Amino acid sequence: MLGLNQKPGALLADQSSVARQKPLSFVLRLMVIVFCTFGLVFSGPPLVHAEDEGTDESGSRELATTQQPENVANAEEILASEETADAGVEEEAGSTADTEEAPVVENDQELEAQPAPAESLEIGPENVSESVAEPNAKLAPPTDIVAISGTKEVKGQAEATNDRNRQLRAYVYAKDPKSEPNQIPLGESTAGKGNGKFTVKLQEPLASGQVLYIVLKQENKKGSKWIPDGVESDPISVSVSLSLADQYDAGLNVPQGPFLHEDQATRSDEEISEIFEAFKTSNPAIAGYMKAINLYNVSQEQLSAEIIYNDNSKGTTKPINIKLITERSAEALVDKLLVTGNIVAGTLQTEDGQQVTPGTKVKVVTRIDADDRENFEPGARCNVVKSQATYADVDAESGRFSVDVGYETLKLNWPGSSEGEIGIIVKEPKKLPTCKVIVPEGPLPEKTPVRDPKKLTKDDKKRIDPNIRQAYTTVTGISKMPDGTGDWEDTPALIDFNADGDARIANPSNSVGDWDQNWAFVPKQDEDGRYELKNPEQVKSIAAKDLVTNIKPRSPKITVDYDSSTVTITPPAYTDPGDDTDLASYRVLYDGKTITLTRPADSAAPNTSTRSVAAGAFLKMVVPFVLARTEPSGSTGSWSSSEGSVDSSTGTVTLQIKDLSVGATITAIATDRGGLVEEETPLDSDPVSVTLETATVSYDANGGSGTMPSTKMNKGLTYTILDNGFEAPENKEFDHWEIDGKTVAAGSEIP
Repeated sequence: MLGLNQKPGALLADQSSVARQKPLSFVLRLMVIVFCTFGLVFSGPPLVHAEDEGTDESGSRELATTQQPENVANAEEILASEETADAGVEEEAGSTADTEEAPVVENDQELEAQPAPAESLEIGPENVSESVAEPNAKLAPPTDIVAISGTKEVKGQAEATNDRNRQLRAYVYAKDPKSEPNQIPLGESTAGKGNGKFTVKLQEPLASGQVLYIVLKQENKKGSKWIPDGVESDPISVSVSLSLADQYDAGLNVPQGPFLHEDQATRSDEEISEIFEAFKTSNPAIAGYMKAINLYNVSQEQLSAEIIYNDNSKGTTKPINIKLITERSAEALVDKLLVTGNIVAGTLQTEDGQQVTPGTKVKVVTRIDADDRENFEPGARCNVVKSQATYADVDAESGRFSVDVGYETLKLNWPGSSEGEIGIIVKEPKKLPTCKVIVPEGPLPEKTPVRDPKKLTKDDKKRIDPNIRQAYTTVTGISKMPDGTGDWEDTPALIDFNADGDARIANPSNSVGDWDQNWAFVPKQDEDGRYELKNPEQVKSIAAKDLVTNIKPRSPKITVDYDSSTVTITPPAYTDPGDDTDLASYRVLYDGKTITLTRPADSAAPNTSTRSVAAGAFLKMVVPFVLARTEPSGSTGSWSSSEGSVDSSTGTVTLQIKDLSVGATITAIATDRGGLVEEETPLDSDPVSVTLETATVSYDANGGSGTMPSTKMNKGLTYTILDNGFEAPENKEFDHWEIDGKTVAAGSEIP
């Protein structure tokens, strides 16, 4: 083999895969040493053959080939060759004496680099790539290249691969690597993984018009290393495009201000947004190209602003005038701060009763740490550092606000406990905030429908109880009520009701009671179900108006007795639990009249009903006509009416059929006193109606001639038989009337 100077020599591959020349004489000396030591004779072609220096066109590393020596020369031949080499004798290029000599290792490191025998030979990554590339294999060039002036990155798209042992690497060069293969890339990055997108980070910002070359190279995984396999794409050139900042920033209009800020050192999101929006307003033609803004402190009167454009290019900083705010927002006057579910809601009021300033916001702080407590003192800056806080807009017209605070972590305040306080921070536009701590009211249950919201029955209370407990239970089943702990373990919170229907929630440990034989706590109750408490003040109350909703009363009852020729109308029952104890009045409508019966507020409710008129009956317009009921406070009361036969104790109205039109329809409707809130107006019952049955009396001439009138009447009345008005047939005369085979004389009455 010839060396680089066309002198006989041998090439060895070092760990960097760079071919190194060894003088042949030196190699031969080592061969003699090896022969003398091991008794070996070397002969045959060289073990390492280098076709060329460096890499091939595809960029793969030099491939070393190994051969097993087939013959070994004797010692004399080796020594002779050594002497010839030492004498500086040049052999012709075609000579085989030197080119077939094997290289001899110089030390242990080179010994390790020697090829192993053919049967155990393994080519490692130090000498050869993971796989040999196909002769003309090429990668598809990258696409969608983005290179923008002022930025320090080049982005692009490579062909995606899901092969965990294969990846691409993108290289960015300042010059074409084909024409100048030894240049150092400006940057590199893995590519092809996932969606194939890559970003190469650079050291220096790009300049507009600068030309870059991008190459993709394929790598295979060997152990923990990625080894190039020589497959790559042809370089593609791109020109750096002008950034949005380079295009527009020089002519940017800067808003004058001054902008009001609460603090010189820090800025709220709103303050940053205000300045950014001012830049957009001052530059409407390019507002859509602006992505964000950076603000930097300069002095108490000035900031510097840096616009970030949609392509992430940044403009130069520009001065912005600011002014510190000194005026404070109105004090938080919150009417009924209420926690329902995961919602904290309330109504913000002003001291003078005027409308809340448009744009006012409320921050609700659901956990006030010890370090935050001082920030809620009078005159404090209301800076909440560690607490959980959520902003909410305030409806300027109504003053209402509502915040979702996450009920799972929210602790409720119970009398005797310091937990559950909520901080309210009010922030008016262009003013410093004010704040205070408020103990909110608890959640309200779903209202239970009852007949009389003012007089709850035991059954009503049983139905209200689970609704209250459900209101204090999170969606994951965690109770927020003061359920028993310790000795009162497994004893749920106690709920009872006062005479007005207001609920009272108490901790079991606050009640008087004892433990049964199973060690279950049994609280002491009176006849009305009220618990005896150690400290009656340590309870949470819920007003009845927030617990129940009114439902319409039952309908009155109408009974027709044809035997007694009467119609009776009675109001809904007022004796048993659950009856319409809030019945205020009821109406009876018939033949164009209305009888309205009433009674005082602590008795029952009114009633009205209507019914369609049967075919053949006489229909008249219905006009009101009233009955009223009076009763002393606390009594069952009495019904009163301006007209009609009325039982004052029961409210029963009795009508005579004879006083009613033929086929008359009697209707009755009850009315209660409404609910406990203004919007729950009195309700009417379903109307109930009865139409009188009728009978028609007619006469049969039985062969005679002429006519007699027929008569239609209400059933339950009597009819007087008329004299004969027919003309008898020839040679006959009238004898008598006959009904159902029975003789009936004229002038007699029949039912």
